Amino acid sequence: MSDASEPAADRKQPDILKRLRSPESWVAPAGVLVAILALVLAGVGAIAFVDWTHIPRDILAYWSGGTNVIEGNSLYGDGPNTIAGRPYLYPPAFAAFFSFFVRLGPRFGTAVWGATHLLFAALLFRELYGWARTKVDRPGTGIWLALLLLVVLFQAFWTEQWEGQVNTLVALLVFGGLLRVTRGREITGAVMLALAIHVKVLPAVLVLLLLLQKRNRAALATLGFCLLFTLAPALVSMPKLGVFGSVAYAFHCHIDWLTDVMWPALTKGSVAGTQYYAAPNLSLRAVGYRWFVDDMDTGAPLLFGLPFGLVRAVSLIASVGLAGVSLWMARRTKDSTTATIVWATTALFALQIGNLLYWDHHLMLMALPVAALFVLALREGGSWKQLVPVVPLALLTSGARFVQLTAEVLEIPRDSDLVRDSQMWGFPLMAALLLVLSAGKYLLPARKTEPETADATD
Repeated sequence: MSDASEPAADRKQPDILKRLRSPESWVAPAGVLVAILALVLAGVGAIAFVDWTHIPRDILAYWSGGTNVIEGNSLYGDGPNTIAGRPYLYPPAFAAFFSFFVRLGPRFGTAVWGATHLLFAALLFRELYGWARTKVDRPGTGIWLALLLLVVLFQAFWTEQWEGQVNTLVALLVFGGLLRVTRGREITGAVMLALAIHVKVLPAVLVLLLLLQKRNRAALATLGFCLLFTLAPALVSMPKLGVFGSVAYAFHCHIDWLTDVMWPALTKGSVAGTQYYAAPNLSLRAVGYRWFVDDMDTGAPLLFGLPFGLVRAVSLIASVGLAGVSLWMARRTKDSTTATIVWATTALFALQIGNLLYWDHHLMLMALPVAALFVLALREGGSWKQLVPVVPLALLTSGARFVQLTAEVLEIPRDSDLVRDSQMWGFPLMAALLLVLSAGKYLLPARKTEPETADATD
């Protein structure tokens, strides 16, 4: 009897091991983890909404901008509705957009704005998954992509909600716009890219990318819609100022934005009269300042001393150089949607980190190269090793947050703030650079790029 039963057990054991080793068997547990992480982040959004009522956050700058554009007041400087420590610095059209939430009232309006973060995140995932599905046809693709994005960008979306920021919306508009342009829907894509430009300005570099790829119709359409959207403040202020007064108001808003916000930033290196180099600022200039000039806590550099002029020059050269290389590579790989998205993201990221301010919620843009690496890893001939570059970013941002949350829940004494320490040393910046450069390396045009037929249609 024992001799007869042993072969049966031996036959069952490999089947069990095979099921455990199969990715399909882990889809359900991964789905549970996705649900848990999503619920935690939704809870963070609810807590952030309460926090907005008594602590200045970025949403208050948007609120003052929306209020001023409704009333026809100056958007910049010490306007009547300016919040101390949170001046409005965005283009005038975004203030016009945010006026919709202002009209809903303080409580309901801020609650709706908080809810839109979850909406924008869901729409961004829908766009990324819809694109990935044209490349990868495996069971559980959506679950695995969602889990990867949640783990890597948990900290970024945490602070995105905490501040009431707009980077998820920008990532959605940039990815959606590029995807539609590459699929031949130039007008729809141009509208999305123009909206992104009127929210964060720096996506304007994508117009140059389109021109280099000889997508002239999309580039011109984007510029046209950018010009059209400058009238948004006129539409909002028209009930208060009348037709001609509102048009003049929109014109003066843009002049004020150029002279009061953009010009000081470009010439003096200051934002609202302040030069901010302390953590959690992750810009190349700020991290370099802490490494080589002053870490803002001890009064000494973290590494060794260098002239700040040299640090500033190297930061600028690195930013512009990376953007230039990315644009050139995008030109050479125009027939590949994946490469276009990765190089466009890298060009935009290069300008972001070369800006005066770069916070960890700006890392929401990393959703695009993370999804691209996911596609490269799961496609035919791909390897899971191609996902290794996402690990440092996950560990140094979300990992630090997970450890800190665990310590708080278990009431474990802590001598330091892991999240802030990581930011102080600029580790998230280094990890993000590794991520985009690795994604670009996998897409270098070693040979003539063949058109991706899967991306030709929606």
